[in-house]
Order: sequence, then structure tokens, then C-alpha cells
Amino acid sequence: MKLSKFGIFAGLLFCLLLEQCCTTQDGIKEKNDIQNVRIKKTLPNGMVELSCTIIKTFEQGGREYCTAKIFKVHGYGNSVRALAEDSIYEFEIDKKLLKEHNFNSYIEKTIRCKLINLPGAMKQSISNKLKIVSINNS
Repeated sequence: MKLSKFGIFAGLLFCLLLEQCCTTQDGIKEKNDIQNVRIKKTLPNGMVELSCTIIKTFEQGGREYCTAKIFKVHGYGNSVRALAEDSIYEFEIDKKLLKEHNFNSYIEKTIRCKLINLPGAMKQSISNKLKIVSINNS
């Protein structure tokens, strides 16, 4: 059985059109999915960004701490243990941050801040291993 060049061409054209119709729908869906994806900024290792309500501040052993209730965790870097939302923790406050901010003015207010893991804090509780290093209230 001999096929003419026209028959071969028509068959290939039909297969190409059929494939194009199928992939067009998938392509549109993939394009919409890509447009709907929001790129989250990644945090450096050992950092967590969260919103919390400051309950109180206190000094212990020459360092300043605050007791805070976590409202929302916005993101984690690698090597940070998960923190539970609506839970209360104690965090150390960075000395540079104390010079820039009066933490007593944040009591009963919600702030958005970044915290880092403290190295060598093996004997401390989980929350005391974290230090507030920046505040972003905008």
C-alpha cells in the first residue's frame, strides 16, 4: 500500500493540529498558575519573621527580655524551630535595638519583627534562644 505525499502531509498536519489544541489549554492553565504564584522572600539561616504583641519587658542578668504573644509567623530561615501562633514566649532584645526603640511603649501593641537564633544557647529554653534584632511597624 502506497501513501501519497499529500496523504502523509495531511496526516502529519492533522496530528500537529491535534497536539496544538491539547497543549494550548494546558499552556493557558500553566500560565495562569505561574501568574498566581507569589514569590516569598526567603530569610537568612537562623532567622524568623513574625508579628507579636509585647506583654511585658524585663531585665535579667544584664540583658533585656520581653514576653510576647505570637500573632502570626510570616516566614522562617533554615535552622529555626517552629513557633506556635497564639503562644507566649520570652525573647532577648538586641542592645542596638534598645537604643533605637523604647520597648515599654510597645507594651500591649502588635509589632512585626525579625529574630535570630542565638549561638550556644543549649541550656536555655527554646524561646530564649531567639533575639529580636529588627522591628518593622510599617
